Amino acid sequence: MSKANNTLKKKENQYRHLKKDDRIVIESLINQKDVNGKRLFNNTDIANYLGVHKSTISRELKQRRKEKMYIRTGKTKTMPYSAEYAQNDANFKRGLSKGEYKLRKYKKMAKFIEDKIKIDQCSPDVIVGYMKVHHMFSYYEFAPITTPTIYNAIRYHIIDVKLEDTKRMKYKPEYEYKGKSDLPASKVEYSINNRPDEINKRLYFGHFELDTVIGTKKGKHECLMTLTERKTRFEIIFKLKCQTAEEVVYKFNQIKEFLKTNYNKIFKSITTDNGTEFSDFLSIIKDTKTKIYFAILTALAKKVPMKNITV
Repeated sequence: MSKANNTLKKKENQYRHLKKDDRIVIESLINQKDVNGKRLFNNTDIANYLGVHKSTISRELKQRRKEKMYIRTGKTKTMPYSAEYAQNDANFKRGLSKGEYKLRKYKKMAKFIEDKIKIDQCSPDVIVGYMKVHHMFSYYEFAPITTPTIYNAIRYHIIDVKLEDTKRMKYKPEYEYKGKSDLPASKVEYSINNRPDEINKRLYFGHFELDTVIGTKKGKHECLMTLTERKTRFEIIFKLKCQTAEEVVYKFNQIKEFLKTNYNKIFKSITTDNGTEFSDFLSIIKDTKTKIYFAILTALAKKVPMKNITV
């Protein structure tokens, strides 16, 4: 089927999310090529057929291509577009997006909570307990809800309740950031403020973000050390026996021994926080060309009124 003589029907352009069937069509059309290996249908042709804007197809092909990384060489290879992988990636990212606020969705429950606070002078905790005892969560336009959700709804003005309508919330809530705003003197030259723009803009491969994750089990000292590549989001995870500087250095020495001369090709820079487990950072970058940077908070000790924060 040629580009000039095709039976593709044009649909009216309108904004919508691509579905699995759309992605199957995209994969099928971009794989149709002439004898010279050139695509028969460009992004505009595919967009007209699916009824979307051509930039939608362009973003789809750019963002949903799978990249394969070879750990020893640090090189990445872009794989052909796959409808199955693209759909899985879309479903995963969709799951991370913030859904609609519960009390905006269930308006009848929001009105019930408003009346309980204003008329009956009940606290949010009492309202939640009342709804549980009377099995109101199984009613139409009611859903399970927690006490903090009601308090946040009042703060964010989701429901028509003012601070003076409540018994306990007589103050104006504010965010207050706590912590130190400056790095220790030994780390000033390694501040994230000195990190080059090419790393900030994620232009090249080889720049990682380092962190540790502690488990939920009490009495356990094990934790995870994560290394996330900024450009490709490729992630490497190691298990540490404990969250100490010695254990972190020991793990990096193992990585260096395994990768040998390829270490400098893969780990060009590391950005991390000011945690105590990274205090011996000079041993981490010892005998390597790897640069290290420490992140600091620039808006510490600043109070921001809750009313200025949008949800």
